Amino acid sequence: MSENFFLKIELFFESKKNPKTILQAIRPELVSEKKSRSFTKISVTKEKLSIIIEAKDAVALRASFNSFFKAISLADRLLEGF
Repeated sequence: MSENFFLKIELFFESKKNPKTILQAIRPELVSEKKSRSFTKISVTKEKLSIIIEAKDAVALRASFNSFFKAISLADRLLEGF
């Protein structure tokens, strides 16, 4: 019997605008995500960006996390510059 792997991340931002802007920036990553080994749900509430990743194995979980973390990190750095 195989078990799924889960990861829940909550990122808090100082500005209420940033989580929505970051979600818009990483939306293409959601569309291009491979659905066969992992599933990702992202939501925004006030100053918080919540990410839940469910994967069939640890490798898929790590790959999904790395992909989203890189995209979020880049979007956040770009917002700091403006």
